[in-house]
Amino acid sequence: MIHIINLNVIIIVCYIKRYGSSNEEEYNVDKCILNDIEKILNKYNVSSWDGFNKSDKNVLDGDTFSISIVYDNNKRISSSGYMMYPNNYKSVKEELETLFNSITNSGDEDLKPIIYLYPEDTMSIKVELGNPDKLTVTYPKYNDYWDIEANPDGTLIDKRTGRKLYSLFWEGINTESNGIKEEGFIVKGEDALSFLEEKLEILGLNYKEQEEFIIYWLPKLDSNKYNYIRFETLEEQNNNMPLLITPKPDTLIRINMEYMPLDEKIDIKEQQLTKVERKGFTLVEWGGTILK
Repeated sequence: MIHIINLNVIIIVCYIKRYGSSNEEEYNVDKCILNDIEKILNKYNVSSWDGFNKSDKNVLDGDTFSISIVYDNNKRISSSGYMMYPNNYKSVKEELETLFNSITNSGDEDLKPIIYLYPEDTMSIKVELGNPDKLTVTYPKYNDYWDIEANPDGTLIDKRTGRKLYSLFWEGINTESNGIKEEGFIVKGEDALSFLEEKLEILGLNYKEQEEFIIYWLPKLDSNKYNYIRFETLEEQNNNMPLLITPKPDTLIRINMEYMPLDEKIDIKEQQLTKVERKGFTLVEWGGTILK
């Protein structure tokens, strides 16, 4: 929920209501933040969302959204939905959350981490996220843990709802990321596709997982002049969001790509990646973090 007040003065009060919270948080921000918010709203024609109110009644345990914008001239925009979203919702959500994280200093956000499970035989698996207080959205709805029946082909059944899935999804705040580090990669936007194809193969993703990763992240990378890219270590990922899996997988692949758009090329040490081989019961997770 966003309230924008006093458009014509230098100090603006911005109220932010976080996902899962019943309380609004108040921040004094300068006019440049307001201008950034306004650019995002205009860029994606958010005014056309006014009155949107749709629900997918076929989903029993899904996620809702709501956005309310109040201007000082009493103009209002209000929109909400349950597993149904207006045009460009995902882009607006990502850009506003990135902006609000810069206001609140709450950390960068892990985007689109999804988890695949490939047991050798059909089995029941308990998946627990170690820092649930950092979560901002999950699907299926996370309640202490996910209780899953997993099949060798990767098909999953949420035992609580009976819904068939191909992955588990979460997003949350990443408190381990802290800007550009000493190593990584500097990748031209036009080279992002070949870069991802090469590195994801090394990191152990199969063709389906590579395609889904690329479809999601390529549009965010290839439009930039340059990108700083780094893949977080397993230790960093475990510190930020431990994964507790019962029974324990034989192969654990966790990929979190940090990136930052750059206008100019910078010199850094190239990150060395180790080839991953998949054996036995395999868990794969991939996601990314947009650095401030």
